[in-house]
Amino acid sequence: MFIDRLLEKGGFKAVLLLRLVPTPLPAINYLYGLTSVNFITYMLATCIGYIPGTIAIVYCGVFGKNVMQSGITQPWYVY
Repeated sequence: MFIDRLLEKGGFKAVLLLRLVPTPLPAINYLYGLTSVNFITYMLATCIGYIPGTIAIVYCGVFGKNVMQSGITQPWYVY
């Protein structure tokens, strides 16, 4: 299969890009299980691809906590 051969060669980039885009994760994980993407490549790209989203979620949580505790103290464009 053509797509399977492409994913085998450029699997890291494909997994990384799909992890940066919000997608339905169970479906993507199932589809990667059907391809020949190397497990180590899959895990490494997944870990790196989740970092920006994790940082954004943690930042939003810290911001929300600060707003609830002390109110907004900076101009709107800082947030």
